[in-house]
Amino acid sequence: MFELRDVRMAMRRLRLAPGFTLVALLTLAIGIAATSAIFTVVEAVILRPLPYPHADRLVRIGSNLQRINLQDAGLSASELMDYRDRSGLFDDVVGIWTITANLTGGSEPQRVETVLASPTYFQLLGARPQIGRLFGPQDYTPGISPVVVISDGLWRRAFGADRAVLGKTLRIDNDPYTIVGVTEPAFRHPSVTLETETEVWAPCGWIASPLPPPTHSARFLPAAIGLLKPGIGLDEARVRMDAFGAGLRQLYPTDYPERMGWVPTVDALKQDLIASARSSLLIVMAAVVLVLLIGCANIANLQLARAATRERDVAVRRALGASPARIVREQLVESLLLALAGGALGWLLTLWLLDLVLQLAPTTLPRRTEVGLNWTVVLFSAGASLLTGLLFGLAPAVHAARSAIQTALVGSGRTSGSRERTRARRVLIVAEFAIAVVLLVGGALLVRSFWALQQVNPGFDSRGVTVARIWLPQPNDPSTGPYFTQGARALFCRNLLNRLRSDVGQVGIATGLPLSTSGLSSFTVEGWPQDSTEVGTARAWFVGGDYFSTLGVPLVRGRLLDERDDETHPRAIVINQAMARTYWPGEDPIGKRVQQVRRGPAPPNAGPAPWITVVGVIGDMRTDGLDKPAPPQMYGSIWQISSLGLAVTMKPPAGVNAGELLRRDVRAIDADLPVYAIRAFDDVIAARNATRRFVMVLVGLFGVAALLLAALGIYGVIAYAVSQRRRELGIRIALGARPGEVVRLVLSDGLRLTLAGVAIGVVGALATSRLLAGLLVGVGSNDPMTFAAIVLVLVVVALAACWVPARRAARVDPLTALRTD
Repeated sequence: MFELRDVRMAMRRLRLAPGFTLVALLTLAIGIAATSAIFTVVEAVILRPLPYPHADRLVRIGSNLQRINLQDAGLSASELMDYRDRSGLFDDVVGIWTITANLTGGSEPQRVETVLASPTYFQLLGARPQIGRLFGPQDYTPGISPVVVISDGLWRRAFGADRAVLGKTLRIDNDPYTIVGVTEPAFRHPSVTLETETEVWAPCGWIASPLPPPTHSARFLPAAIGLLKPGIGLDEARVRMDAFGAGLRQLYPTDYPERMGWVPTVDALKQDLIASARSSLLIVMAAVVLVLLIGCANIANLQLARAATRERDVAVRRALGASPARIVREQLVESLLLALAGGALGWLLTLWLLDLVLQLAPTTLPRRTEVGLNWTVVLFSAGASLLTGLLFGLAPAVHAARSAIQTALVGSGRTSGSRERTRARRVLIVAEFAIAVVLLVGGALLVRSFWALQQVNPGFDSRGVTVARIWLPQPNDPSTGPYFTQGARALFCRNLLNRLRSDVGQVGIATGLPLSTSGLSSFTVEGWPQDSTEVGTARAWFVGGDYFSTLGVPLVRGRLLDERDDETHPRAIVINQAMARTYWPGEDPIGKRVQQVRRGPAPPNAGPAPWITVVGVIGDMRTDGLDKPAPPQMYGSIWQISSLGLAVTMKPPAGVNAGELLRRDVRAIDADLPVYAIRAFDDVIAARNATRRFVMVLVGLFGVAALLLAALGIYGVIAYAVSQRRRELGIRIALGARPGEVVRLVLSDGLRLTLAGVAIGVVGALATSRLLAGLLVGVGSNDPMTFAAIVLVLVVVALAACWVPARRAARVDPLTALRTD
């Protein structure tokens, strides 16, 4: 056990070595602070259970259409009820549908993110109201019930936190809803959102207007949340769900065409939520831990150097009867005291570093609002401090105890103990350089990848383009909505285009943008055998105005869509080159026709799907991400088919505020329509790459920190070695060695240590760089140029760090060295 006098003695020794104490404290404080800040994010996003009862039993239910490569195909109301009532797997299943909606009735129309959910939604998640009540089974209706629960944020922003908000009426997409409750501030919808946090919840029964009739093929629900029965694990649930899905395919063969390959999916709700960030955060956490280890190695080196100056004192104490355990204990107390002091200072720095990390983190980081310091982080910081104290204190303590008697007996510092300390310091330096190689290679690969990503030709020009979104409201009785018909939607688009063109020049309108979610259209190609089960797929948008010209997309062949492609003319599409190569290789696709494939049975009296003619071919746009090749794409005319969600592209003259002009023109057409997500298209692309940038910046910074620490470490080792070899160097110079030869001798010593560390580090980097493969674009995880460049940088930096002690060695005065030894 440690004693109070051990602590007093350790504090005294640290006060007598202010330089060492300051360097060690700062190294530890920065290392602990960086590690704690990253761990705070990792703990909140990855490690912390979801804040709901039975969180480990919550799953996300969806489906895939494997034959047409469609992930997340959603589920139908009939499937929802089958899973809940017939599968035997769940205590409850609730459907969720996150939608954009227009909130009107205030001074300005607002866009709010709304979740339609089964009435037992809040009950399943164990939520409690801040005021009022949450909806429940008593609010069930076949369609959408006229009551809503609002978020704490909306309550404060729109109603000034007025408790009299209960019973007030909101108009959402022109329908009246009564506010019955406000959620607690910490409550969040446990799934990925569209643009912002969810602010409105409404109960829905899923089997009445405005929703489609309940058939197994009408998969309008994006997903469902299920609560597994006690004792059923995720693996068992997947096996039993596959069997249940096979039974549904047999019972309803027309709803599940074989060529679609429908299968149900079950995933842990938490893993589904954090999937986009998990690997990135773990990579950053591993990087910062490696930097902390290098810091520990540097402090251990300093401790070993101090041990040499205290060797005789310890030897005398050992000769007077002090046990090796006593010597080790005193050394460890000093190290632990230093570690705890550094940890306390690091905890203060964590508050600042955490804000910096969150500023660098992408805004789409899951569970971002839950990130904050708590007792788990406090315990982690304390544990990390104690562990680092043991890591950098144990080896010096053991060496001090082992070498003390030898020094007492021999009476000289040149003992096997000194040699062991020197060997230990060299091993630590080799380890530092090995870790530095791993970090620097990872950082360099990420930097090269990010640079390569910036050089990718996306197939469109985002410079000077402003984009925005508009949602056309759909009431619960769609036929009463002002934009129910295609003609009404087309009229709105025409009016908006005509107004904007006079203000900003080039304007396009579409149902989506590159790098945003789009639908996947399934079709057959004219000329394929009638009995063929083959299905073609392509990304599908509907566009109008100057959509292609605002984005700088070239026309390769044929013509673009224009005003003639309206409801009175046959359906027409423009396709990209990837679609032309895929479905008409070596042929001219102009004039070719496709026919859309329905994913379920046709509605009554629907007739066959119309044939659609290819009228033009455009260049490829990388719509699924800059790191992915352009998939087949097809663009229909917005004058023939459109949707309620619209995207506007504008390329205004310099100095023109396109966003304000868009708001003004929309207000002039329909004062109840909000315009949202107005931003430069360059910012949209930057946001898409935010996760890569986050990992690149942090791993790169940690790599540079590792390089500096390793350089300081090797400088200390070589400087100490020079001081220990002054007599030898003096003799060499006295015998005629020239200064250049002495410099080469010292540099070669440092170079051997560097190359040993680099060799080990390269092996480690080859093994660990594969973990970055998912984040790399345009560069392989084992890219030889990157490895060679990092090795060269490390060697140059190490030689530069060794140069000062080497020059000092070359200037040793032989007479002084021999006389003072």
